[in-house]
Amino acid sequence: MKRYLDLASIVSSQHWLTTQSQTPQIMWMTFVYDEDGNRVNISFGDPDGRVLMILPNEKAIDSGRQDELIRLVQADAEMPIADSFLRDAKYLGMQGRDPAQTLIFAAIACELKIKAALVDLADSRQRDLVDLMIGKSREFALAVSALYDKGIRAVAGKSMKDDERELYKLVVKLFEDRNVIAHRGESPPMDVVRNHVQTAELAFAWINQLASSIES
Repeated sequence: MKRYLDLASIVSSQHWLTTQSQTPQIMWMTFVYDEDGNRVNISFGDPDGRVLMILPNEKAIDSGRQDELIRLVQADAEMPIADSFLRDAKYLGMQGRDPAQTLIFAAIACELKIKAALVDLADSRQRDLVDLMIGKSREFALAVSALYDKGIRAVAGKSMKDDERELYKLVVKLFEDRNVIAHRGESPPMDVVRNHVQTAELAFAWINQLASSIES
């Protein structure tokens, strides 16, 4: 069940379902009776008091998506850790309780995503260069935001700064705010952090599109 929920929350964008650290809990159903002792035809078991979430139709898991999720569970599929951290950032952003942790998770997701892309897209001649850029030698490691510019250009000939300059500025700002948390213990307000989570989603989409264009 844990694997199914993890896959559903990531593959089908159902990030409200769970986080990396949550384990499914058995919930006892609560029966409700009216004043005459007749059972009312409702029940609930959500400890947070949430009964129903209204979502766009395209978010629903239809039979095709369900079949794919079951196939992935049976195949013991694991999702990339970057996707798990982005899912957690989206979940925390929805909860609105901890802006610092939300932003840290979004930044971790972006860092893992670009580093994985550099490794995957590098050919045999570029592997030593990638090792230097992503920090295997701290003397030459690039700042994470620079990996979205100089780093990815060196490997794939494309740069977010060149292709999506405004998005690149947002990625730089995301990591600047992350550093404020790491070095000064200060966090921006949740509305700013939610914008950073959206930036992380757009950064993932840019990398995925770049990878698809190179593979094709």
